[in-house]
Amino acid sequence: MRIAWICFATIISGVALADTYPRLDVRDGTILPADSARGLLNQCSRGVPQNVQGTWLPSSTQIGDLESQLPQALAEALKKRNELYNPTLKIKRQYAGLIVAGHNIIYVNAFPGGSINFDDVAHRKKTTHLTEPVDVCDGGSSFFGVEYDPATKSFSHFEFNGRG
Repeated sequence: MRIAWICFATIISGVALADTYPRLDVRDGTILPADSARGLLNQCSRGVPQNVQGTWLPSSTQIGDLESQLPQALAEALKKRNELYNPTLKIKRQYAGLIVAGHNIIYVNAFPGGSINFDDVAHRKKTTHLTEPVDVCDGGSSFFGVEYDPATKSFSHFEFNGRG
């Protein structure tokens, strides 16, 4: 009976932990055109990749690999900051292929859906985030950037905007 209870508790805790990871909708991510990618390096509230030598266009397979791992990586990064992820938050993402030190990385620019009314920003269309970099000063940990290495399938340099 004790073994059955331990198994049940393990399953329940695993389900609870899985629920703390953000759920990503593939429709909320976009690969920025190469000519727009460098624009993501102009963030006012967080660090960004340095010494970028060029851009490249990530494949949908590489983005799929990234997205399958991003929820857990984000949850772990927030845990290091002693923060919890808000599971009701919808995360929009922009992806840019950057060449740093001769190595291809994918830079992720993430922000909460509904956080920006593009109609109020220079009379832009609501779909501007699909082609133009988004930069929001401050905003807290709902806004973040992270580097993903498609060769090693690993994340590094999580950077969050200033506290909101």
